[in-house]
Amino acid sequence: MTAELSNAEDGRILWQDTFEQDARDVFRMQELLVQAIAGQLQLRLGNTSLSAGTSNPEAYEQYLRGMQVSRNRGPVFADADRYFDAAIRADSSFARAWAGKAIALMASPFYLARHMREVLPTARVAAARALALDPLNPDAHLAQAAIRFELYEWAAAEKEVRRARRLVRQAEFPPRARRHQRRTLRPRSGGGR
Repeated sequence: MTAELSNAEDGRILWQDTFEQDARDVFRMQELLVQAIAGQLQLRLGNTSLSAGTSNPEAYEQYLRGMQVSRNRGPVFADADRYFDAAIRADSSFARAWAGKAIALMASPFYLARHMREVLPTARVAAARALALDPLNPDAHLAQAAIRFELYEWAAAEKEVRRARRLVRQAEFPPRARRHQRRTLRPRSGGGR
């Protein structure tokens, strides 16, 4: 794997390195990559979202599967709940799995035959748990934004979106989060939710 850091304004490469590791050891590769990048940026990875995760390979695998299917539309989207629940069963302190579950639940009425009133209570619990475990998790704040929007709490929703943007620590909001924000915070025209 080759990783590089570049200047977002001019595209100039600031740092580049190649990592070789057994492809089955995703955690070790991730650890090497994060340490190298943090070293280059001279960051201290104390209580940040970069350090919050899981050491349970099963939880991480189920989380990744949940993230993958949550990008799909149609009936397969329903599998996201199952994968995030499996990740949470494997490691109940895995904040990203809780946040993924909350986001998937809030998006599910757009893609499945579900009503928002059915998923909102569970999404609220999942988002609250994600924030309790990792207050610096941008996805947890996006989930809270979607919930606040659904409850017509516009100022609180906007505050959560701004908080998520600040936490990303990049020049540009990630495309996945932008897509979710557009889907979640767009004006509604009635519908069966």
